[in-house]
Amino acid sequence: MNKVCYVCCVYFGDRRCAVSQYNEDRLSYVREHVKSLEEVSHKLDKIVFVFNLEEEHIHFFEEAKNIVPKRIGNTEVELIPRENYGMSYGAWSDVYEKYRKQFDYYIFNEDDYFFVQDDFDKYLVNKFKSYTNIGYLCGAVMNPAPGVPWVTHAGNSVGISSSTVLDELFNKFGCLPHGKKTINDLEERYGLEEQEGQVSQTYEIFKLGYNIYDIREDYSVPHDMGPHLKHAVPDFDHFVDNYFHWNTGQLFIPAPLRFGHPTYYINVVDQQYQRKRTCYVVNMYFGERRKTVEEYYSDRLCFLKKQIETLSNHKHNLDKIVFSINFEQDHLAWVNEAISLIPKKLQNTDVEVFLRKNVGLSYGAFSDNFARLRNDYDYFIFNEDDYFLVQDSWDEYLIRKYNELPDSGYLCAIMRDADEKWNDGKDHAGHCFGISSTGALDKVCEKYGSLPCSSETNDYDVQEKIQVEFTHVFFKVGLRVYDIREEYRVAFAMTGEHDQDIWRWFWWNEKDLIVPAIFAFDKPHTWWESYDGPCIRRTNLEKYQ
Repeated sequence: MNKVCYVCCVYFGDRRCAVSQYNEDRLSYVREHVKSLEEVSHKLDKIVFVFNLEEEHIHFFEEAKNIVPKRIGNTEVELIPRENYGMSYGAWSDVYEKYRKQFDYYIFNEDDYFFVQDDFDKYLVNKFKSYTNIGYLCGAVMNPAPGVPWVTHAGNSVGISSSTVLDELFNKFGCLPHGKKTINDLEERYGLEEQEGQVSQTYEIFKLGYNIYDIREDYSVPHDMGPHLKHAVPDFDHFVDNYFHWNTGQLFIPAPLRFGHPTYYINVVDQQYQRKRTCYVVNMYFGERRKTVEEYYSDRLCFLKKQIETLSNHKHNLDKIVFSINFEQDHLAWVNEAISLIPKKLQNTDVEVFLRKNVGLSYGAFSDNFARLRNDYDYFIFNEDDYFLVQDSWDEYLIRKYNELPDSGYLCAIMRDADEKWNDGKDHAGHCFGISSTGALDKVCEKYGSLPCSSETNDYDVQEKIQVEFTHVFFKVGLRVYDIREEYRVAFAMTGEHDQDIWRWFWWNEKDLIVPAIFAFDKPHTWWESYDGPCIRRTNLEKYQ
């Protein structure tokens, strides 16, 4: 049985924006918050109203004692006064410090947001538990984006975390991070405490290795923006940024909506706030190869087994995994055995097997799978069977990185430059593993009819040209190709008879996101490393400058 503590921070002072009822009656938010918790069903184990008080607010707190009941439904209610510093984030920290692991989950809220769905607590707990490697579930996650130098954090911080995560954070800092400096100037203090609280509290959870998720799959999130567009839309006094506007229901609403004020909605259309249903397509092949590890020749299913192992062991939140098998007639015994080995789920993710004739190599498989699934997913991650993902939350990293960079078409492991003689002078992904959005892939298909592939031959010279063209087409539709050079090194397995085993890229980084079979099977290997051309240490954006 999960024990859940609901923590609401209350403030009686001046605000940058508030509804008229609050300006006339500083207790109006408290009354309405109690009313909202009485109206919706829940099974909270404790409700805590924590009051951030200035000296002149003490009489409001005394009046609040007569407004807030000792129980709401079957739930005990507690009132905690504290000095007004650190905003809501300091208040949440104090309550967590008091109770720590007496509760399994903490729902954090502020007095000017109101839950409007029955069993909101059950939804939040179940949604939190549905993700792997989650640290915080909030209204809306904010990630770095072109022209937006934010770090990953809860942009709307109404949300939930587990005592396990919060305890790790508390043990690191001696509190849940929040501003501790007192500055008299309201605007200056707000900016500082917003950075040290709203941003840092959940960013530090992210830095512990957890992911921050939001409720975009189920609810829209109207985020109060005050009167900031009054000059453009003078008939309205209140404005909300409406995140995830494709959903019709709302889990919670801000004060202007709760108090019935005419409110102007701005639907947020930035790429990072769109749907992010993700499909991982890995192409399997059981035939002869030019060069690979010796285990493959004694067990043609060894790569499949390793894929299943790594996808089981490294946390992800994919929506679909497709094992796409390129087969020939003499492979059918291996195909049948493979089908018997592939589970119906890996972690929380549905798994599908797709069989196709071995034509067009991996690019044909990627093209076919996108064509049949393009309406169901927002991102596609493509891979080949002899490369393996070895970091937790690798899918979330790819989505964040993809949206962080301007005009993203394809984010791959290695981008090859146009000035290399062998590739016809075309920028492209030199390592076919990567991620693209359905929107970007649609642009390619609109121009060319499909993703580049050959359905007529497996001739390697032809397919080598297809490899270049598969991602070069993103440039032709006005997009770019990027790689993971800023965070991860890449070991590229060479397949020529006289090649070294591994070509090292971006070895200034210490971690691998994806490794070839020779690494995954822990084989001794030779290697070489380049420091010129595309291997020069530059950021993705510096390459384009």
